Amino acid sequence: GPIELEVRVEGEPVPLRERGRHLFEREGRTFVRVDRPRMVTLVQGEFSKRRVRVRTERAGLRIYSFAFTGCVS
Repeated sequence: GPIELEVRVEGEPVPLRERGRHLFEREGRTFVRVDRPRMVTLVQGEFSKRRVRVRTERAGLRIYSFAFTGCVS
């Protein structure tokens, strides 16, 4: 079944303006629900030297990280 992952930035829930489109809030905490293999957006914006932590209490989930940036000339 689906797995919910708690997502935090620097130990805090992800601020509304920085939430990726797949995050939702419940009881003051930010989560993403994974129900099939797919790419999800957890955070958006500038994240240089900030810690993003993803946590679940269920085993059996693999996470791969991808970051895309634009070029400015």
